Amino acid sequence: MYRFSGLLCRRDDRHPCTGCNGGRNHMTPASEHPSVRPGRRGMITWFVDHPVAANLFMACIFVFGLLSAMTIRKEFFPEVKTGWVMIEIEYPDASPQLIEKQVVLPVESALTGVNGINQTVSHAFEGLALLEIKPEPGFAISELTSRIRTRINEINTFPSAIKNKRVFESLIKDEVAWVILSGDMDDESMKALARKLRDDMVADPDISLVQIDGIKSSIISIEVSPFILEKYDITLDDISRAIQESSLEVPAGILKSTHQDILIRAGSQASALSEFEDILLFSHEGTPVYLKDIATVRRTTRDNFFFRFNGKPCVGLQVFRIGKQDFLTVSEAMTRFVEQKQQELPQGISITQAVEGSPILKSTLKVMVKNLVIGGILVFILLSAFLRPRVAFWVMIGIPFSFLGAIWLMTLPMFNISLNIITLFGFILVIGIIVDDAIVVGESIYQAGLEGHDGPSAAVKGTLKVLVPVTFGVLTTMAAFSPMLGMKGVEGKIFFQMGIVVILTLAFSLVESKLILPRHLSHGNISPGQGRIARSMTWMAQRIYRPVLEKSLAYRYLTLSLFAAVLITFTGLMAYEHIKIVFMPDVETGVISARLKMTGGTTSEELLKATQQIEQAARAVNHHDPGIPGGSGRAHASQPPIRHYLSFNTSQTEALAYAELVPASQRSLSSVELARMWRERTGTLPGAMTLEFTGTESDTGAPISFILKGKDLSRLKQAAEELKQELLQYQGVSEIADTFIPGKDELKIKARPSSWFSNISIADIAYKIRSAFHGIETQSLLTGQEDVKVVVQLPEACRKTAGTLDNLTIKSGNGRRILFRQMAHMETGKGYAHILHKDGQTFIEVSADVDKSRQNPQKIMDHISHTFLPGLLERYPDLTHDLGGEAKESRQSKKSMIKGFAYALLGIFALMAIPLSSYAQPFIIMTAIPFGIIGAVIGHVVMGLDLSIWSGMGVIALSGVVVNDSLVMTDFINQQKKKSTDLYHAVSQAGVARFRPIMLTTITTFSGLLPMLFEKSFEAQFLKPMSVSLGFGIVFATLITLFLVPCLYMAGSDITTVYLNLRRKKAC
Repeated sequence: MYRFSGLLCRRDDRHPCTGCNGGRNHMTPASEHPSVRPGRRGMITWFVDHPVAANLFMACIFVFGLLSAMTIRKEFFPEVKTGWVMIEIEYPDASPQLIEKQVVLPVESALTGVNGINQTVSHAFEGLALLEIKPEPGFAISELTSRIRTRINEINTFPSAIKNKRVFESLIKDEVAWVILSGDMDDESMKALARKLRDDMVADPDISLVQIDGIKSSIISIEVSPFILEKYDITLDDISRAIQESSLEVPAGILKSTHQDILIRAGSQASALSEFEDILLFSHEGTPVYLKDIATVRRTTRDNFFFRFNGKPCVGLQVFRIGKQDFLTVSEAMTRFVEQKQQELPQGISITQAVEGSPILKSTLKVMVKNLVIGGILVFILLSAFLRPRVAFWVMIGIPFSFLGAIWLMTLPMFNISLNIITLFGFILVIGIIVDDAIVVGESIYQAGLEGHDGPSAAVKGTLKVLVPVTFGVLTTMAAFSPMLGMKGVEGKIFFQMGIVVILTLAFSLVESKLILPRHLSHGNISPGQGRIARSMTWMAQRIYRPVLEKSLAYRYLTLSLFAAVLITFTGLMAYEHIKIVFMPDVETGVISARLKMTGGTTSEELLKATQQIEQAARAVNHHDPGIPGGSGRAHASQPPIRHYLSFNTSQTEALAYAELVPASQRSLSSVELARMWRERTGTLPGAMTLEFTGTESDTGAPISFILKGKDLSRLKQAAEELKQELLQYQGVSEIADTFIPGKDELKIKARPSSWFSNISIADIAYKIRSAFHGIETQSLLTGQEDVKVVVQLPEACRKTAGTLDNLTIKSGNGRRILFRQMAHMETGKGYAHILHKDGQTFIEVSADVDKSRQNPQKIMDHISHTFLPGLLERYPDLTHDLGGEAKESRQSKKSMIKGFAYALLGIFALMAIPLSSYAQPFIIMTAIPFGIIGAVIGHVVMGLDLSIWSGMGVIALSGVVVNDSLVMTDFINQQKKKSTDLYHAVSQAGVARFRPIMLTTITTFSGLLPMLFEKSFEAQFLKPMSVSLGFGIVFATLITLFLVPCLYMAGSDITTVYLNLRRKKAC
């Protein structure tokens, strides 16, 4: 390809062209430009010479990226849940102690040695054993499930009353919203309507999982009084057998006639109450006795559950996002469904969409996109001010190119990353960084043009001049973000996605700045003209920076001493905790919750009453904080902060309440503040063991958490009580609780010696009592979609008094009836409602919330660990302790972060040593890192923020960015050193030459983060520490690059000179 190469046309410097009419007609091959020697064409030259290839490459990335952006999965937070293997084993009416002894311990023993198990957490509830098994990282959960199922099936010591052994993989799902169904309708009709709506909803291809809550399971209760049993000398077992023999249908063969085959069925399965009542049981003194003659047959419920919406009973359909479904897609499908059904439902029945996650997601995505766009506009304005508009435009094109390229790869199966608040913040974080290499390349091409090279030649020469330092500079930035890929814990899974996004974006920016940008900047000649602002930057470099730099170099050891003093001062402030440090800042949420645990033995009426008090407190919050006045322009006048509230019980002693908030832009208080206010308005609840309010999206556990382990649960409880009393001494600590829940009062039955003489075993006694109080499940009827149990039992009034036990009779082997009190006696005691094991050890977790504006949770835990726990463990030598909740996550994350930071520093050192061909110069460059940290700390102080794990990750990212400019600076000093014998002159010349691009990269990086630094929305506050670390750190590190690095370079040369002189003297 030939191009017009300038006013004086030459085929090369030695052979002027004689046939081109003064350069007007001759075209020279790009390979013959003075800057490009034959044999060294390479990719850069090829792309400069082939504009179609460059444009097609860019167009493909734009198309792939835009298509991916339309289909990428959207969610609020990255998916941090992992699959677990779950084991559920039912043992009806068994106490938690019995469940632990006869179910949990045998299962834990059977699982010993199973390969692939990372952690086992066991729960013994009343009537249920639940085990959660976490697989080893990378182990196939399906294979582990199969191994566990095999081990469970091999256990042959389970009690005969064990039912429904289930081993399954936990489904990773996220709550999208509730669809609330309420109105004037009887329970059975409401139940049928709810099931129909669920079936209609899951028929939508965008909705896969809907769970119905608030409906009670029905039973057909056949109640016979003890008096009737004695009168007819029968037992509940006799009645149960009679029903089973009469109410059934069995195939009786096939009648093969000459015309057709006819199926024969015998019997009749009862389903209606009247059909059960007409069952013939036996004959007494010649008179037939039907079930209706001796029993009351009624349809009732065994569950004591309640489900309430805005203080009224209702039925809820909970919609989930599962697998790789898009959160907003599921939410929009649900909204369409509700709008359609509102027109079709019967009169008086309402359907409402509530407790949604989509508003907070949409609001957050809107905030992040807004910050992204504003940051991009600021970067473009600044680039246009300091560069020529054409250069600024093509430099800016690198931003959407890099973003869309990263989004394209994010959707591929090898990454499978969603668009969420974390990945969007990753784009914001890198928006000012990705133009750095383009700025350096553009400036280098501009300088090559000023030296007299034409467009294509300047593009190739300028790009090649900075190719090595810029490439390795971007690689060092990638290395700085790489620790995010290896962090452990919940936070590690979050940072992983951010790290991937940043690295992918940087990779595309590197490709764009080396292959596409040179092609676009090769059009025409390079104009030496500059704007006023650009000329002012050049003036500053010559008139202000050069004199100060020369003075600093002349008094370099004084300069170094001043920098060292600053470093020591801030290190001291950090060491003595004058700057507040927390692990995890509060994350805004759109739904706040309250979890209530009552003491064992609490009645359903008492639990409902306590829950109603929580509901009343939610209404009181609305009256206290009416929202933001309409004049603010952010909300309607007097809009309450709580839109809906929902409450239901999860067991006989536990309840959960949700309060859905209006969007954050329409209220004056954050979710954390509203949760605190809700707690204050609730006050004291009679019979409540714990009441925990959560107003944050964080999934790291309680800020304060200690785990006490041992074998004796009573001693564990005593130690836990002492620890809770100690926590009460700390200001700002609230919601102090433990996982121990006292169970119901128990009557323990023990056989008397006389029972042996009557041939009655303790098993006979236990079965008789179980039949009387739990009942005998005679049949199971499938009616519609419900499995209805037929239960033969004593009347409810008899089952509520211990006197029934005393008068209960048991048939001996000879058929004689003997009173229960003659065969056994009762002892009263107190049981447990919930027993916890972790990896085979019984434990109790003591947890508490902390007002992070007043106290540092980590500091409290450290103080207790060093001053209180040693004495506690001396008093209870059989116990051990561990950290839990946020503290455990903090410990894991800190270890991962420190380890990752060390690896990042090694990687950065290697990536700088290679292009510099030096072991000493990378150390000079890396001195900028601690000073960048100082800038980050100053930024937190200025912005009034606490240092957190997000601040730490910002510092790690900063370490790669600050060495980037220092690397290019050092490379330029080396180049100038080759041209000049005077090192002082070479260093000052390099500093002046790099002043403009260094200042420009600093300004663009900071301006890209500027919208986030001043973001006021609640949703984005937890991300600000990372923005502050990077934004303020890069500004402070600029001083390091412009002054400290040159001084260190000179000092290093001084040391080398002294060393060589000493060696010469020694040699002489």
